[in-house]
Amino acid sequence: MCQGRVTGVQAGIDHADARQRAAARQAGGGSDRISAGEGNDLVSAGGGHNRIVLGEGNDASVSAGGNDTVHADDGNDTVRSGDGSDRLWGGEGDDVLLAEAGNDTLSGGEGDDILNGGAGNDLMGGGEGADRFVFNSGLDRIIDFDDDDDRIDVSAFSGFASFASIRNALSQAGDDVVLRAGTHRLVIEDARLNALDSDDFIW
Repeated sequence: MCQGRVTGVQAGIDHADARQRAAARQAGGGSDRISAGEGNDLVSAGGGHNRIVLGEGNDASVSAGGNDTVHADDGNDTVRSGDGSDRLWGGEGDDVLLAEAGNDTLSGGEGDDILNGGAGNDLMGGGEGADRFVFNSGLDRIIDFDDDDDRIDVSAFSGFASFASIRNALSQAGDDVVLRAGTHRLVIEDARLNALDSDDFIW
């Protein structure tokens, strides 16, 4: 059930303007545009190329296939996208950004965020705060790793049972550090190998 206003615009393209507080928003399988207002909202979008803008409050957004763009705002938001090449943008709170398959772009914004690009070749930037980057497959890049505050989660790989095993998989490549896990690669841009230690990783 969708509270607020949902209007079919054209040929499977919907616009949902969510004005109620603490409500659920649902859209169908077309290319949807959803705006959530104040309150704690649950936004659910189907297939298609969706654009979702979350408002104030602690919101949750779930979308299926397609190339989705989701902007979180205030509050501690959870954003989960499906297959496709998605763009997930965090806001001012402590946000959780979760993508599945596809080549995704994740930007945490302010706050202490968790970024997980899932499968595919993903680009991740944490922004301000103490962020956690989850690396689990593909060729991923972290563009703003701060070795004072941020951490990299490699617990998806059974081969990393200690920092020593992680250290053996790291190498300096020009201005970047590369972590190799089998056929998978994580590039930590503008990083120095000798600056990384056990406090920078979760295994």
